[in-house]
Amino acid sequence: NLSEQTTFEVRNALDSGLADGSFDVVWSLEMAEHIPDRPRFLSEINRMLNKKYGRLALVTWCRKNGMLDFDEEIALNYISEWYNLPRWVSMERWASLAPDAGFKPPTPLDWSE
Repeated sequence: NLSEQTTFEVRNALDSGLADGSFDVVWSLEMAEHIPDRPRFLSEINRMLNKKYGRLALVTWCRKNGMLDFDEEIALNYISEWYNLPRWVSMERWASLAPDAGFKPPTPLDWSE
């Protein structure tokens, strides 16, 4: 029974207070776009992961790489204001932050296509 093997806690994503290397998997599902300090967020996750075989699955809203057209910029600004989001970044930007946080270079996957 999985409910007997799991617990759920509310923690600060930038300073969780959890032990180093205490997780084999961290699954971040559609919440990272709400974190303005993305390098610190990734560093905190890396600190918590088991260094031998820990894995991160990060699913987050991203903007496309490069310039947006006028309608795309308007749409993202509207969503950002409505949900009080910090500036959107591309998958490529997330991937570029990962090595500085201690991760191997990741392989971003675009599910929008």
